[in-house]
Amino acid sequence: MRHLEVLVVSKNTIPTKVNWKITNLSLVEKAIEQLYHHKYKVVAIAADVDTIEKKKLQQLLKRSFSEIPVTEFNNENNLAEAIHTAYWSKKRTYNKNTFLDNSFELQLANKLSLN
Repeated sequence: MRHLEVLVVSKNTIPTKVNWKITNLSLVEKAIEQLYHHKYKVVAIAADVDTIEKKKLQQLLKRSFSEIPVTEFNNENNLAEAIHTAYWSKKRTYNKNTFLDNSFELQLANKLSLN
C-alpha cells in the first residue's frame, strides 16, 4: 500500500497519517494537470470544493480516466476510510472473472460430431 498514489483536492491542506503517497492540491485546474502527468490510484475530493469545480473534475475523470475511482470526504478522519473503500471497491470489480455461456456452441458441436 506504500506505493498507492492518491490525489486529494481540497481548499485546506489535509494532514494525514496514512501509508500512501498523497498529493494535496487546492485548485481543480492543477489537479487536472497532475492527472495527465502522474498515475494516481484514487482521487479524493473534499466537500469544501466548489460544486461546479467538483462536477468538472468528476466529468473529466469519468471520460478520460475511468479506471481511477473518485471519492468524496468531509474531514481528515473520513479521508483514510474513503480512500481505502474507493480503492478496494474498484479493484474488486476488475478482479472479478466473467464467463461466457457457450452451452449452445457445445450442443451444436456435439450434434454435428454425432451425425
